[in-house]
Amino acid sequence: MATLTSAEIIRKRTINSPEIQEMVSNILKDIEEKISEVSSERSYLTFEMPKDIFIQGLAKKNSQRIVFYKVIQAIDAAGFDLTIYMKPKVVFHIAWITDMDETEAKKIDRFIAEHTKEVKEQKEAEQVKHTKKREKQNRFLSSDDSS
Repeated sequence: MATLTSAEIIRKRTINSPEIQEMVSNILKDIEEKISEVSSERSYLTFEMPKDIFIQGLAKKNSQRIVFYKVIQAIDAAGFDLTIYMKPKVVFHIAWITDMDETEAKKIDRFIAEHTKEVKEQKEAEQVKHTKKREKQNRFLSSDDSS
């Protein structure tokens, strides 16, 4: 006796269909290209999501829901900050931090500090240098006096 494929298996096939995977992949490629284009100028991208998402076997609303969900998951997994604006169009505001992290900043600060003298230390060093120069001149003058 033949058995029917369960409705759950059919549902999972639809949700994970090659058509959805391809659509998500194309959107992510588009986002990636646009981020590459703008990343030297700013640290965000405003990306309008496609409005006509139709997957066979799913209502338009569910097709959009699944595609948006998978795109959001990928953006989140890549470490971007995401804000979604739903009206009048669906726009993803994708942002990233371009500033250095705290560890890197501390390392750079230490390096700069190692090569920096405080103003007080600098003045003291100049005074010592000036004093030594004056002492040298005085010795030279006093040796001339004794001759």
